[in-house]
Amino acid sequence: MKKTALKGVVAVFIILSGIISCSDSESRLSPLLKQTTVILNIGLPPENSGAYDNTIWNRIRRFFVPEAIAQTAPAAFGSILVRVTGSDFGVMEQTFGGAGTISLSVPSGNLRQFEVTANVAPGDPSAALSFRGTTAANLPEGETVSVPVIMGLNETKIVAPDNVLAVSGPYNSTRRVVMFSDMSGAGWSSLTQTAVTSLGLSSGSFIPYDVSFDSRGRIYIANFSTIGIIRIDNINGTNFLQGSASRFYTGGAAVSSVNTVAVDRIRNVVYFATNAELYQSNLDGTNTQLLPDPASLGTNIMWGIDVDSAGMLYIVARGGTVTQMIKYNPYSAPPAQIGSAFTVTSTATPSMVFDILIQGQYIYVANVAGNAGNQILQLAFSNNAFTIVSSNGTRTTTPTGAGQFFGATRFIAIRNDGFIIMDSNQGTSPTDFDRVVSFNDLSFNAWTTYGSFNNSGNGDAVGLFRFFTQC
Repeated sequence: MKKTALKGVVAVFIILSGIISCSDSESRLSPLLKQTTVILNIGLPPENSGAYDNTIWNRIRRFFVPEAIAQTAPAAFGSILVRVTGSDFGVMEQTFGGAGTISLSVPSGNLRQFEVTANVAPGDPSAALSFRGTTAANLPEGETVSVPVIMGLNETKIVAPDNVLAVSGPYNSTRRVVMFSDMSGAGWSSLTQTAVTSLGLSSGSFIPYDVSFDSRGRIYIANFSTIGIIRIDNINGTNFLQGSASRFYTGGAAVSSVNTVAVDRIRNVVYFATNAELYQSNLDGTNTQLLPDPASLGTNIMWGIDVDSAGMLYIVARGGTVTQMIKYNPYSAPPAQIGSAFTVTSTATPSMVFDILIQGQYIYVANVAGNAGNQILQLAFSNNAFTIVSSNGTRTTTPTGAGQFFGATRFIAIRNDGFIIMDSNQGTSPTDFDRVVSFNDLSFNAWTTYGSFNNSGNGDAVGLFRFFTQC
């Protein structure tokens, strides 16, 4: 799972009409404060952003063109929370329904800060939980002001590639991507091999290894088969788009056998990797480019990618018991690795990292084979080198409490308050176990688990997993 900061994604107008509900925080404001009526116009990401259509001018310009107005929201909203702050009145909040005009009275003055969070309605098939945008505006007294708010993906539901691999046998025919809203399993739904075949993928060619999301909440699937990248609007497979001779391709053929995928939601670029080749593409699969090999990786297999707010890539790769982590600049001329790799050759520290996540200023890795204290690692990158800041978590086949993993494998949700991870130990029964775990921090506060091992191979069962792992 991949996460990158969202700043300045724009494009479409969705002008809502009719106040549904609001809190009473506005009524508690001092009557001495003069008021301005504010109409909030929510701008949401375009359907097909290009890698190079990311200048400030283009972002602003879309608020005024008919094409932008014609776009539709990527999900149905259940509620919209508006938070306004100012130096002379503190904080006010109002909650609106998912449809209707967002109109509110705000104390007049300069540099009023607006934060808007649109929560996706329960039952909507989008992978998004919420969208968020912030802006600032000067509000003249007694006037009505239209304020545009730039929105982008804020948090996601839990979305896991559950490809049901038997360690001693072939792939099970019920391979799928599963999605649910929280750690109770609420809102469970899935995209199965059968469903994908009906949408146009060749029978038996659905082997999901990883997922990522763009600013509209669309799902990008790293598929370890002849078609390496699949994009869908939601878990129903709406607007199914797969690699072809014109999308996600080089040399006239679709890139195949993709291990990992990450979307830069600021610059509207998708990155994906096969065993030893790294690619960059527009969101719709056009302008696919093979990037120069990272210098330190050699023939090691790339298993995880993430993107930071500056557009830099962080990649984990391994060969045998050697794991390497590198930082990579896709915009330098030519694109190249930055600084030195973090290399480990012993199980005493990370030895088989499977995924990587950027959260704030830190880099987190899921280390499926890490021994005591090394299942989750927190790293920093400075002076062209990685350093371990903290680590925690123990691997065991008999976990009994917080911080005990079968094997931390992949980050599978974007959450602002913690981490959600596939926990899997691939082996022969009864040592092959699978579940999902969540926690707030590396002290494993708010530790929660959901699901169990799918020993029967029934890919349609709710809450039963058989995740792909190599260890």
